[in-house]
Amino acid sequence: MKTTIYQSITERIISFLTQENLDFKKPWMNSEEVPYNPVTRNFYSGLNMLMLSLEYEQRHYKVNNWLTFKQINAQNATLKKGAKGCDIFFTSFLYVHKETKNKIQEAAYKVLTENEQKNYFKESFLKRYFVFNVCDCEGLQESFLLPKKCTFTPFEVGQFVKLFTNLHPDLKIIFQDQDRAYFNPTLDLIKLPETYQFEKELSFYPVFFHELAHWTGHSSRLNRTQINDKKSAQYAFEELIAELSAVFSCARMGINVPLENSAAYIKTWLTALKEDNQFIFKAYRKATQATNFIFTSQKTKVPAHAD
Repeated sequence: MKTTIYQSITERIISFLTQENLDFKKPWMNSEEVPYNPVTRNFYSGLNMLMLSLEYEQRHYKVNNWLTFKQINAQNATLKKGAKGCDIFFTSFLYVHKETKNKIQEAAYKVLTENEQKNYFKESFLKRYFVFNVCDCEGLQESFLLPKKCTFTPFEVGQFVKLFTNLHPDLKIIFQDQDRAYFNPTLDLIKLPETYQFEKELSFYPVFFHELAHWTGHSSRLNRTQINDKKSAQYAFEELIAELSAVFSCARMGINVPLENSAAYIKTWLTALKEDNQFIFKAYRKATQATNFIFTSQKTKVPAHAD
């Protein structure tokens, strides 16, 4: 049976999560680079960011820079013997006729009349691409081999929080001397430890974004199911959404989060991943929605990433 994209990526995540030395440590520490393409000068985002970072960690590359085979050839460079690519994906769309089931590209759909378009529905699918780490290449310019950090100038925490309370007037956050951080859906508020309890200022941000992701799931916002039964699959699913969104949000702000820690945190959901090879994609879509909501005000719309 042909391996699907979903199955391939799920197996890679499971492989990473089953490492014996993978332990959760809190709070988070700032250490790794966000995956970067030195040709396009763009950072990879969303699930591609996660998958490339897993490969970066497992293969012990010196830098987290990646190129397509075509981009490597354009630089008159070559791959080292035995080099292995990493598959990433992008979401594409087709338009399917409701009756005939014929599929057309977006360009063909756009030239249809409004009445003709009503006969079609939009269907998404994944397209796979392969990229190679620059450490597996020979003949590249030195600049391609330099780490590119998604730098972030830390705000004073109060000022940082204010950025998001300004975006969301209904966002309520209480700081209190305590040993936990959580979102209370009944009271619709986030409770966080006092800022002095965090080991470093940078360790505050992943915790903040994790709880902010939970906040987006409230019935008055994205309306995700939120329950307190920690043994339930739905609870695990919501936690995965929040953790992925925290990683995405930190990357969006240029705050580097080590993937070992996030992976250790979600290790308890390995059973769900094994049982459903689309589990991570379902959570990824919800996490992307949560992240876009976090960065969207009532007056300013933030477009979704093309992951």
